[in-house]
Amino acid sequence: MLTKEDIERFKDRLLKEKLQILSDVLGEELALKYFFSQVEGDIADRAQDLYENQVLASLSGLQRETIDKINEALRRIEEGTYGKCASCGADIEIERLEAIPYAILCSACSKKEEKIKPVKGL
Repeated sequence: MLTKEDIERFKDRLLKEKLQILSDVLGEELALKYFFSQVEGDIADRAQDLYENQVLASLSGLQRETIDKINEALRRIEEGTYGKCASCGADIEIERLEAIPYAILCSACSKKEEKIKPVKGL
């Protein structure tokens, strides 16, 4: 089971990885402005969502997929479900989270899923 310190450490790591991807695409100054912009209100929220969609549209497929996974992991941290397998509900091994901080499956469920997926090209 993850401690509060573990969760904070993973949250910081996820945020840094997200900022790095945005910096690679937008440049450091624009990424920091985007990353740390805090606006309130319905109209401002919609404007922020539109801006985020425009930023995400400029990312490559792999970068966008990684940002989506990071955002999902951050959402799970806020909900208190981070570190729990989305399939079986068991704790995800800390070693797995160290390697893939946005993992949603434990090692056993990940292996099962890999066996089920069809091999490309067949």
